[in-house]
Amino acid sequence: MKYILILLIFISPASYCQIWQGHGTGLYSGPNIMYTDTIDNTMYIGGVFSQINGIQAIGLASWDGTNWSGLAGGIEDVYSTNYPNPTRAILRYKDYIYIGGSFLAAGGFYSKHLIRWDGDQFDSIPFPNKTVYGLKVINNYLYACGLFDSIGGQMINNFAKWDGNVWTDVYNFPKLDLDYIIDVVLYKDEFYVCGNLSNSINDPIQNIIKYDGQEWTAVANGIRGALALLYSMVIYKDELYVAGEFRKRDGNAGNAIQKWNGIEWSEVGGGFDENAQVRKLYVHKDKLYAVGGFDFAGGVEAHNIAIWDGDEWCGLGSKFDNVISSLAFFNDTLIIGGGFWTIDGDSIQKIAKWIGGDYVDSCGVITNIDKSTFENNILKLFPNPTNGHFNIEFIAKNNQASVEVYNNLGTKVFSISNFRIGENKVKIDISEHPEGIYIFNVFDGEKIFSKKVIKNR
Repeated sequence: MKYILILLIFISPASYCQIWQGHGTGLYSGPNIMYTDTIDNTMYIGGVFSQINGIQAIGLASWDGTNWSGLAGGIEDVYSTNYPNPTRAILRYKDYIYIGGSFLAAGGFYSKHLIRWDGDQFDSIPFPNKTVYGLKVINNYLYACGLFDSIGGQMINNFAKWDGNVWTDVYNFPKLDLDYIIDVVLYKDEFYVCGNLSNSINDPIQNIIKYDGQEWTAVANGIRGALALLYSMVIYKDELYVAGEFRKRDGNAGNAIQKWNGIEWSEVGGGFDENAQVRKLYVHKDKLYAVGGFDFAGGVEAHNIAIWDGDEWCGLGSKFDNVISSLAFFNDTLIIGGGFWTIDGDSIQKIAKWIGGDYVDSCGVITNIDKSTFENNILKLFPNPTNGHFNIEFIAKNNQASVEVYNNLGTKVFSISNFRIGENKVKIDISEHPEGIYIFNVFDGEKIFSKKVIKNR
């Protein structure tokens, strides 16, 4: 038997608002790196730019919650102050902010590829001969990784440790045919480094390597593929997540992301679409954020940014015209940077902050959930986009289901409960209401299923 409800939902014009907002003007290239220093409550960004909001900030800028600053004018590459070589890593260690990259000087100090900032001025330190790609503090030491073969005059290959006074090598990291390192983590008391690492296509060392306490060794079969590359690693819920550019069809566990439990690789909720690239992973408040260039996560539409909670992926519903390359949280506000010029058709260039509250778009559960869960829970919303009239159909698994409607601020504007088991159809007319995005959640007693409807003029 069918139970049909016809609902007229009246949503005020104020219920729709923009969910992204520009966070600075004048950048001609998006930030490669964002870092929030919680000691002085300042966010730093680095990349290839010369100013922000009309302030000279060559390759480096800081945000104090109110204003952007240029850190003594920024970095220099000697040959050109308008188009500097990029800043690639920013991190606090003890009393300084350390900055790594491809530059040659900063604030009048000649300090190739690595320099530090004390809050007022730059200070040179023993530096490497080539690019620094990553910085990480582990067990009260600062680790630098990149594409160098000496640092501070010492022959050290790509991976070095700083105690505030001197550099030392890290377990004699080996020289490989391809050997530039982008990221490092300590997982289960073993060092893992990743990037573009290999001796040959048949070598089990493929783009990731670990130190097991005695020697540097492969991590299973590594991350395979002729053009494979790893950009980012994080530890999330006691597993090591890696992300970059790689494909499942090349023998990997997933597309662009997979996880390691110390024994074997596994897929992360279906991963991303085959042509995806993930530039950065970031853990915030028990959720894993991934940004880059992609369209789907776990089969759910998620353009260039997706959120994983350990069980399912969620998208934010926005569309970008280019990749997102960096992200950070400043006072719990999400800020992103990248190559984009528009978000959802609006002119928001290179850097943006999230103003959408707790809103998420569609979510999807991991692929190894019992298929019957999906067969018995079907949510349809059509037509979409709509000019005002559309239907919701939901076949409930349990004895009842409910519908809740949210605006883009995360505020509930409508709810109805106690659908009986069977086919439930809701006909909705919002033709009198403004264009925008409305979110419909259906709860079957076990799980929430979400859909977005776009209302055009």
